[in-house]
Amino acid sequence: MQSFFKLNAIPNYITSVRLIAAALLLWATSTSGDRGLAYFYTLFIVAGISDMLDGFVARKFGWCTEFGARLDSVSDLALYLSTLFFLECNFQAILSKCQLLLALGLAVQIFHLCVSFKRFGQFPAYHTDCARFCAYLVFFGVLLFVKTLAPQIIAILSGAWIACSIEGLIITAVLKRQAANLRGISEALMIK
Repeated sequence: MQSFFKLNAIPNYITSVRLIAAALLLWATSTSGDRGLAYFYTLFIVAGISDMLDGFVARKFGWCTEFGARLDSVSDLALYLSTLFFLECNFQAILSKCQLLLALGLAVQIFHLCVSFKRFGQFPAYHTDCARFCAYLVFFGVLLFVKTLAPQIIAILSGAWIACSIEGLIITAVLKRQAANLRGISEALMIK
């Protein structure tokens, strides 16, 4: 934990903002109406900026660490789950149209986490190109959904979540040893 207070830990500070925002999103769920939506927008945008910035700073200055990669993955999952909880509490009738896809996304994600913990005893932190694309898609897609309330957006985001979780599951299955920050399945296949 000593390295958390060094200059090279700046990406971890940025990532921690996302963890705090995810926790506050749960609190914002209890606030109704326009005020609750204002809290949601603010927290979600701050968390999204944190997600885009932490990896960029880590790569730019060579501050990538395994701890940072895992913290980033945990923060992403916390943000996605708290966002899903907020949306479910505030737009339940609309989300019910996509309940099966959302449940499947959650099931595949949980299965992937269980397989990773069983194989390696750790939270997976692959950060593949597909996962990065899905993160941007989720960020802008959630904002668009809250603005339009179109259930098709949730269906698309659920499909992306399922695809990203399946990719992670495949990577976990083919890896010979635990690894982080992989570009995709092909890179995982090359690890000895």
